[in-house]
Amino acid sequence: MSDNSPSNEEVLRQYWEATITGNIPLLRPIIADDAVFHYPGQHYLSGDYHGVEEVCGLYETVTSLGQELFDGKLRALASTPDGSYDAVVLSYRIKVVAGKWLPGRATGLLRVGGGKIHEYWLFEWDQQMINDIWWASAPKLFARQKRYGKIVASLPRIALGATRTMKRAFGGYTAPTEPH
Repeated sequence: MSDNSPSNEEVLRQYWEATITGNIPLLRPIIADDAVFHYPGQHYLSGDYHGVEEVCGLYETVTSLGQELFDGKLRALASTPDGSYDAVVLSYRIKVVAGKWLPGRATGLLRVGGGKIHEYWLFEWDQQMINDIWWASAPKLFARQKRYGKIVASLPRIALGATRTMKRAFGGYTAPTEPH
């Protein structure tokens, strides 16, 4: 790390600020050209995202569904003794319908160097809940993208995700761990 590069902690705090506020211009300079972000799950956003454009594209998609839908907190930051990896613990709430929020937790393992994120593995503590929420939101995003055939092809997953999400929202779902 050069003398004027931000510390890993500063990079991670900037990453978190950028992602919870949807500030892609704040995110862009801390993503390495060789970055790989591993986005978990079995939904339409799951997969690996390479480089600045793909990673920022992922976050543009995520935040395009509504900034007021997500409320998050950075709970913990830790580094390996040699500084090769950093870990974060996050808690959040996702608004699924008016007035109904679902709590969640996630852990991230990152490789940060030279003031940039080179690799990120995200681990959701309730991946099925996240899969369901993403599938429930699919019609809004696919319609915006004019991918109407994708809506039709995904109807079974969309219906199941929406049903499970509403059951959680109105059935007293409890997060795997607290606090938010």
